[in-house]
Amino acid sequence: MQHNKPLSIKDKSYSDLYLNIRDDWDPILAKAGHDIVLHVQKSPLSYLEQIQFASFRRIIEINISDFQLKNLLNYFCGQRAPLLKYHFAIIEDDYITTITQEDLAEADKTGLFYHPKTGEKVDNYEEKIYVMYDLNDKFTELKKKS
Repeated sequence: MQHNKPLSIKDKSYSDLYLNIRDDWDPILAKAGHDIVLHVQKSPLSYLEQIQFASFRRIIEINISDFQLKNLLNYFCGQRAPLLKYHFAIIEDDYITTITQEDLAEADKTGLFYHPKTGEKVDNYEEKIYVMYDLNDKFTELKKKS
């Protein structure tokens, strides 16, 4: 008789994610979702900060549209599969600076954006602001314990 070792909290959290993905997505997008979760499991915590959209393209092993990938990333920022959280950042000259949603909303309203660190007006700010992804707090803690 084979005895299965009980799942640790860490294993259960990841296995819950895998099950939810399998249940919620078609097989192609489920595979892309599994690729992302596997990347998180295998990567050091320092590699799981300020992840850009394009990086997820390299993580997943199948070809899906940008629309599908955005939907999948939104899913990972939601309650059903809370793996990631997002924030906005401005990238200029290879420097990444986090910005608040309030700053971005104000810029969208006025058409003007001022750099949060320098206070200088940023021309063409729309081309320099990106959505960035980090591991959510629960999975950050799990990674620290492993």
